[in-house]
Amino acid sequence: MPRLNMPDEWDRAELTGRMYEAIDLETAIRDGRFASLGELADCLTDQSELMNQALRCRTWIMHADKPGCPDLHRTIARTRPRARSPI
Repeated sequence: MPRLNMPDEWDRAELTGRMYEAIDLETAIRDGRFASLGELADCLTDQSELMNQALRCRTWIMHADKPGCPDLHRTIARTRPRARSPI
């Protein structure tokens, strides 16, 4: 039986961030940014590596126009990552 859960602010922020990522990918695909699935896979690999680095940072710099969405490049460039990954 499914368990009911009332989403809190963290849950909503997490889902909002994932929604923005999905929209960004959809837009990039529709605009022809990727010529092959290999290019798309490479892009996703790069994004995963950036997210892993950002997860090790003590503070995040957020996008002003995308609530709940960290600016990965600025976060990594302006904050010092911790030595160990949380994952």
